[in-house]
Amino acid sequence: MYRDFKDYEGAKILMSKALASDENNFGLDHPNTANSYSNMALILKDLGDNKGAKTLLSKAIDSNEKNFGFDHPATSKSYFNLATVIGDMGDFDEAKYYLRSL
Repeated sequence: MYRDFKDYEGAKILMSKALASDENNFGLDHPNTANSYSNMALILKDLGDNKGAKTLLSKAIDSNEKNFGFDHPATSKSYFNLATVIGDMGDFDEAKYYLRSL
């Protein structure tokens, strides 16, 4: 909801708590944690922290590939989001690489 109202700092605070809870309760490779990594990454992207977003999306991808495989929609969505972040960072060749792998 905070993100919908463009209160990215508020969203970051709440998502940080949710992510910490998921990591503690489910572990680093659980699908819920991967979803929280992705959600936090999008908030960081909104705040202009593309490097942080890239790191979290890489974690989400690793988890999703372990849990669901390469062809699962959750994995594909994480790859798409990563390509978007990398494109925003100006590395269009790397972004295209991730888009081609979908």
